Formats: sequence, structure tokens, C-alpha cells
Amino acid sequence: MFLPELTEACHKAAEAETLKGGGASIERPLRAPSGRSIDGRVLPTVRKGGRKNANIAIRPGSRPQEVDVDMQDDRPVLARPEFPRSSRYDAGWMLGNQMGPNALWLLEWLCERLPIAAGARVLDLGCGKAMTSVFLAKEFGAHVHAVDLWMDPDHNWRRAVEAGVADRVCPLRAEAHALPFAAGYFDAIVSIDAFHYFGTDLLYVDYLARFLRPGGLLGVVVPGLVRPLASGPPLWLTEPQSNGKVFWDDSCRSFLTAEAWRTLWAGSPFVSAVSVDAQPDGWRHWSDFERAIEASGTGLFPSDAEALEKDAGRTMTFLRLLGSRTGVAGENFYDPTLGLRAGAER
Repeated sequence: MFLPELTEACHKAAEAETLKGGGASIERPLRAPSGRSIDGRVLPTVRKGGRKNANIAIRPGSRPQEVDVDMQDDRPVLARPEFPRSSRYDAGWMLGNQMGPNALWLLEWLCERLPIAAGARVLDLGCGKAMTSVFLAKEFGAHVHAVDLWMDPDHNWRRAVEAGVADRVCPLRAEAHALPFAAGYFDAIVSIDAFHYFGTDLLYVDYLARFLRPGGLLGVVVPGLVRPLASGPPLWLTEPQSNGKVFWDDSCRSFLTAEAWRTLWAGSPFVSAVSVDAQPDGWRHWSDFERAIEASGTGLFPSDAEALEKDAGRTMTFLRLLGSRTGVAGENFYDPTLGLRAGAER
């Protein structure tokens, strides 16, 4: 199925879901009825001072539980003044669909400097469980292609339907070096907490930029380094935490400094107006969300909060990368038919 046909199929399915009454609010203060989430999972009870809250979803098959967590207005404290849009979203939905740091907080920070117009075509690359895709559709009215290699698009489609944005989110499974889109198709490309897994190749930004129209915007948020680690990572990131988890593993060598990312992107003829900056208190937001995940029992992996708190921003932060598509045309070096088109294969 070609891309226009696939997009049309998504929109037709969305219309059918709308006619059936599909879609559910994921914004506070609405909560799932009868102590269950939309898809029937049992919700835990959160207590503090005799109060209860049942809006934190847990993994399918997990038992209901009681957890202690800081509360405000009878809800878990996931509301932050720095992230007013994200603060309207249900804590259970965010915790139940997280795959690491709070992707909505990171995306909202990105969008402070990356304007998304209503109706814009946006690629959400490495979207995980499509929380960021839902956010882009709900907050800005964008039409989003939610692309991930690891996550099942059927499940992301269900999440889009439940969130009431089935007419604006089209999930796809694709590898980041083999994207099935036309050159110049998107108005903006975003990637939250994923780009470091596939984007450190010197030529990758050249490849990715080709999917943007001239003047289109590229925006990325990644974990990054405050300073170069000439002598290796510090002890507090390499020693086991009390839960046995070691923060720093071999894949962390993809964490770069702001200057390294700036140099990588500025060397591309396909992007201009490159800027990279660090999130104020990024490490604290990261560790606080890790603690909320611990408290809710929704963690996919052992928590890194202890290591992040010891580091206290001396080494780890989040970096925001921004660039704009130039009008330069170029070759797609990831195209498997390149040899044939060049005449090397006859």
C-alpha cells in the first residue's frame, strides 16, 4: 500500500470509529470509571493523608496496589508550571504509556521554539506509545504520522482512537533509515528521547531533512552531556544503585554534548539556523518523573532516579536541537536502489 492510500485508510478508519462513538478524554480531571482504565486495566489506589486517587494506570496483569506519592489537589504531582499544556493531561495516562522520561514535558519544551501550525503534516519519529503524537494532534491540530520501530502500530492506533484523535494520527512501523515517505512531504519532524539511537551518523540529518519541505522545521530532544567525558563517566553513574541498576551502559556512548550535536548538524548543507540548548533543571524533571513511575508501579525498567539525583545535573541533561530545511537537493545514500540507478548494476 502506497503512502497516500495508507493515510486515506487511516482517515477512513477514524471516521468509522467516530461514528461508533470512539474516543475518550485523556485530560484531567476526568478519570476512568469504576477504578479501571479505558482498556479495562485495574488501576492502583494512591493514598496520602486518607485521600485516594485512582488515576494512575498500571501494567496489564499487575495487581492493584497502594503507593505513596506527593499529592496536590488530590492528584499526583505531575503538573509543572514549566509545562502548562502537559499539566492538563491525566497522570495515569502519562504513567501508563511512558517508556522513560516524561515525553510530554520534553515535547512541550521543544514546541516553545518549534511552532506547529494547525493542519501541519508532522512526522513523530520514534514515537513510542504515541503519547507525543496524540499531544501534537490535540494541542496544535497537527496531522501526525506516528512512526516507531519497536511499538505495534495496532496498539498506537488504539491509543489514538481512545484519545479522540483518530482523524489526525496515523501510526506506522518503520526503521529510521528506511522511511516510506515522499521527499518534501512534512512541514515538521520531531523526535523525543529517541534520536540518539539512530541519528548520530554524520549523514543521517541529511537523509532525514529530505522529507521536509523547504523551510520545514526539524526539532529533537535527547538526553545529553553537560560536558565532554574525557576520563569516562563519573563513578556515580557507573556504580550500581540500591536497586541494582547501573545507569551507564554501553549504549550511553550515544550521549553527546550540545557542541557535538551542533557541529554534527551545522555540517549539513540541508539544514540551517541550527541551535542546541540545554533544558533548565532537566535532570530534576527526569529524576522526579522516575520517582513518580516508581510510586505508581508502572516502570518498564528499574529506576534511574538515584543516579540522576547523585549526578544533580553535573553530567546529564536534556538537549533541544533545532534546524530548518534549506532548499538544497541531495542524494539519498540510504536508498537500496542507489547502485542500480547510478548504473553500477546492469
